[in-house]
Amino acid sequence: MARYASGSYGEIASSLFKIIIDELGYGDFSKHHATLYRDTLNSVNLNSTPHYYWQYYLNGSLLLANYYNMVTKDKRKFFRYIGAIYQAETSFITSCKIWRNALK
Repeated sequence: MARYASGSYGEIASSLFKIIIDELGYGDFSKHHATLYRDTLNSVNLNSTPHYYWQYYLNGSLLLANYYNMVTKDKRKFFRYIGAIYQAETSFITSCKIWRNALK
C-alpha cells in the first residue's frame, strides 16, 4: 500500500496514507496494530513471538501477501489492488466476529 501512497495523487494518496498511519497507531505504540495483535495473543496465553505458529499459516494468506506485492509494483494495476483490498477487508468482518466470539 505504501507504494501507492507516495507521489502527487491527490485525495487517493492521502486516503491511503491515512490507512498506513492507522496501521501504525498514529504514532502511539500502544495503538500500533502489531502491538494490539501481540497483546491479544498474550491475553489468551498464546505465544506472541513472531512466526511462532508458522506451521499453521494458510496458503491463501501467503498467496494474498504475494499478490499485493505483485500488483503494487505496477501502478497500472491500481484497481486490481483496490479490488483485492476490498475483498480482504469485507471478509475480515465475518472473521473478526468469529474470533471475537472465540475469545469471549
